[in-house]
Amino acid sequence: MRTKTFLALLTLSWLIQAQAGKVAPLRASLDTHVHLNFEPAEAQVEKLKASGILERVDHLLLISPSYLITSGYSPSGDWQKDRQLGDRITSEVVGLLKDRATGLCGGNLLWPDLDSYLNDCLNLPGMKGLKLRNESNPYEQFTRDQVSFTNIQNTEGLSRALAKAGDKAKFVLIHLNLPFFQYRDELLEDFIEYDAMIEITESEDEDIDGKKREAIRQQALASEGFRHIAQENEITEIQNAAELQAVLPIVKKFSRVQFIFAHGANDWRNLKMINDLEAGSRLANLWIESSTTFRAVSIVASALLPASPIVKSLRAPSFSEWNRFGVHRILFGSDFSVEKYRPGRNLSLFEDMLNHLTPCSCEGSQGPCGCLTSDQSTTLTNSSGREFLNSISR
Repeated sequence: MRTKTFLALLTLSWLIQAQAGKVAPLRASLDTHVHLNFEPAEAQVEKLKASGILERVDHLLLISPSYLITSGYSPSGDWQKDRQLGDRITSEVVGLLKDRATGLCGGNLLWPDLDSYLNDCLNLPGMKGLKLRNESNPYEQFTRDQVSFTNIQNTEGLSRALAKAGDKAKFVLIHLNLPFFQYRDELLEDFIEYDAMIEITESEDEDIDGKKREAIRQQALASEGFRHIAQENEITEIQNAAELQAVLPIVKKFSRVQFIFAHGANDWRNLKMINDLEAGSRLANLWIESSTTFRAVSIVASALLPASPIVKSLRAPSFSEWNRFGVHRILFGSDFSVEKYRPGRNLSLFEDMLNHLTPCSCEGSQGPCGCLTSDQSTTLTNSSGREFLNSISR
């Protein structure tokens, strides 16, 4: 019912704008996934302003860099001091942006005192959420079992932390330790810098030199990321399902807390697993977000290796797959850092992803079978963003 209501409202909104000859430029009500760093708050605010993000996105969820710190690694060598610094800076940025931002504490499941840490962090002004990335950072390696939600010590640790935080914990953004997302990261780190992604994804603005494209293609073929994706098998699918299955009981237990699965809207396989595990229950406090960095990789990969079965597996979900989950629970998340954020690029990638929100039986038709335009799709997802913000304000 909520989906039908959203569809009706967004269609009416779009028709009114179209009749007036004014379809608003693409913008987002919410970006769930913007990374901060350890620079002074004032400097990071200036970077955000310079990027133009505040003109194109209404509200930002800002992630503390503290989640990268473990007891074995921190920038200064004092890991407890550094994680407090990261959270304090994030709180200060939120304060400078006033009602345009909300802060996330940067938690790590490997911290023995996650419960005390979260409780203290949420006492900082503007901090309402927790970002978890249950994997090791590049400086400290752990086995999959140590960092996985399938490890009962980790799920119990998160449960204790949320119980201790009480009503202060409004939401949790979880970057699940799914192997497919590790491949995405390696694709970015091994052969595609953000500037290279611009050149490919914004090809309508720049004519890509053939030799340069071929050079990038050769780098892609040699990258660990592509090799790992090529090695995906049924075991990986089983591991992914087990990871998700371990988290969902926590989502159900803490129904007052909103949970966002980072990157969940982009890959059809992971979305299918979430849908299968939910079994039609549509948990009211569970959301999934896009990741425009992931979308950039799939666009780049399609341009470089169009015939590859690996690339075909990178497809975005169809409307029916999104609709099964509930499009009213899908949020925009860029997954870009403050120093690399370019809102025009992120939102254009988001728009490209939203083009898959096409509930048509006749594929590719723009006629009477009820396809959504990208403007209508964006309106729908922005309604989700506003509803999420309302849910964490109660």
